[in-house]
Amino acid sequence: MTEPKPNEKVTVLGSDGIHTRIHRQPLKEDGTRKDWDGPPENPFWDHIEGLMKESKETLIASGYPDPDMAVKFTVGLGWIPKTREPTNEIERDIVLVADKDPIEGRRLWEELGKPSHGSGLGDVYAMNAADVFSEEWYAGQIHHLCAMINTERENTYQGHLVRIFQIAEFEKDREWRRDFGLMIKRDIRGQKARKAGGVARKQALGPRTVQILKSMKEMSDRNISINQAAKLTFENGLGSSRGANQKLWTRNKRIFNP
Repeated sequence: MTEPKPNEKVTVLGSDGIHTRIHRQPLKEDGTRKDWDGPPENPFWDHIEGLMKESKETLIASGYPDPDMAVKFTVGLGWIPKTREPTNEIERDIVLVADKDPIEGRRLWEELGKPSHGSGLGDVYAMNAADVFSEEWYAGQIHHLCAMINTERENTYQGHLVRIFQIAEFEKDREWRRDFGLMIKRDIRGQKARKAGGVARKQALGPRTVQILKSMKEMSDRNISINQAAKLTFENGLGSSRGANQKLWTRNKRIFNP
């Protein structure tokens, strides 16, 4: 964190550099607050411009439009530069929906499941079309906020405060997901694999085994403990022993509770 000057008061909202560097409030000699036309030229604007450049590179590399380019879009179909005429049927459909054509456009929009559509800059399209919490979604959100600040430099620091806070939150959340996203994906894959394994076991079970498990499940639904259900099922002539029935249930209970 940059050390405050003698006539400055520092308010820290978080650990991110964008917080600690821009929340200085210049004071008069008597300690009262001075009027302030905006954040300091550096490093604040360097950071904003750096974020815009990084976001643009991410979006273009992923096949999204230049975030500063005006486009027409229909999520699910794609986008087309606003100044260009459609060159094929898909682009024609994009424009019909984006322009809210009252007949053909509305019909297509309803057939597509009423997706987001309209005209705007490329970052707006990314915000609507990218998977939530993906790199492209964050890039669209961050670029859009930075561009709003960058095009209104004459605005006061107070006028930008909410946007600055949102940018910092997006940056922090994106870093967290970069660090832990792989772990989350692995856990989801593991859950799917376990569920698929349960289905496969169910399909592979013999008729006798299904009878045992069905008997125990019916008793469990009547609030009979699994231990007692295993015993009663064995006494009814199903299974080689109470213990064997209980082990069978433990191995295959995901069939009933995937």
